[in-house]
Amino acid sequence: MAKDYIIGVDVGGTKINTVLIDKKGKLIKKLKVKTKKKKQEIIGQILDSIDFVSLNKKIIGIGIGVPGILNKKRTRILNLPNLQAWKNTKLKEIIQRKTGKKVMLENDSNCMILGESIFGYAKNVKDSVCLTIGTGIGGGIIINNKLYSGRSNAAEFGHISVSDKYKCACGNIGCLEEYVSVRGIKRTAKRLGINKDILEIQEMAKSGNKKARKVYKITGKYLGIGLSNIVKILDPDLILIGGGISNSGNFLLKPAIKEMKKRTFFKTCPVKIVKLKDNAGAIGAACLFLSV
Repeated sequence: MAKDYIIGVDVGGTKINTVLIDKKGKLIKKLKVKTKKKKQEIIGQILDSIDFVSLNKKIIGIGIGVPGILNKKRTRILNLPNLQAWKNTKLKEIIQRKTGKKVMLENDSNCMILGESIFGYAKNVKDSVCLTIGTGIGGGIIINNKLYSGRSNAAEFGHISVSDKYKCACGNIGCLEEYVSVRGIKRTAKRLGINKDILEIQEMAKSGNKKARKVYKITGKYLGIGLSNIVKILDPDLILIGGGISNSGNFLLKPAIKEMKKRTFFKTCPVKIVKLKDNAGAIGAACLFLSV
């Protein structure tokens, strides 16, 4: 009898990460590619990535996580603030038609917290929150061991207002992701005289560069403001941080936790980097077929 496998696709503004896992969460194959600009090119990348990792296995489904707003039935993309021209795209239908496989579509951060609740640090945790930090910021919530989406789009933590500066792609002013994201970190770095890409800034901080470390101290402070708001609203058992920016580790986390505690008048929950690391979103997307 053939063993069942699941494909998970994490579509980000910077990269597309695709994995093949079994039902126990074992990673069999993965592929990471740089996200192209145009919608049709990205759809082509998703299909090519699915084909690459499938390995002629028995695939029971394809889970796809996307960074933005979906309709309640999870069949259609309403808006992806950091990817252009995706409004009203029936991505689920497109991928199902092209692959002949069952497809499930969900917000990328919801996928991440789902994966962590099945195979990561949020396993056996009743109430947990996840922030995905990369091109932008997404969020996922689990309450009473179940994914919580509100009417449809809860946990858009990246669009909490933390200042009255910088217009966000969503149309709001002063969103958290304008400070804690690739563009936010690069803007802060440039203000301090560092005109580098995000990976170079991370490496500079790890090598002891004082200005680079100050960049993360400032960024962490804004993240801490956001975390404090989340804690005061939800008071979860655990907060997890994922996405490419989480690779900066304690340079970001330490000032964020300090600021969160300073701004919260009761004991706060632990804050950790996701256990599933760079594959958290893609494995979480595959987990859409394990949570039904």
